[in-house]
Amino acid sequence: MRHDEPQWVQVTLDVALHQVQAWDFIEVGGRTERVESVTVLHNGRRIHFIHGGKLTLSTGRVVRVTRTVRESAPAQEHASLPRPSDSEDPAS
Repeated sequence: MRHDEPQWVQVTLDVALHQVQAWDFIEVGGRTERVESVTVLHNGRRIHFIHGGKLTLSTGRVVRVTRTVRESAPAQEHASLPRPSDSEDPAS
């Protein structure tokens, strides 16, 4: 890797529910789950996870996510990465 190339890092953020993105990690019931998609509902959002299951939350909630971002970019910028393998874990 060249010195001037940006590096990717994982950060943990508290974000409003409407800022949750596909490929974020969210802790649900003590387990870390990777978000596959987010469905917008009238008064909330339904979060679908890679390994099955879904979670429906009302608008206005704040959730803690782990997200991969460019090291030099603002933390709120969502990284556009290729689809990761299902075996990836935010702790690794």
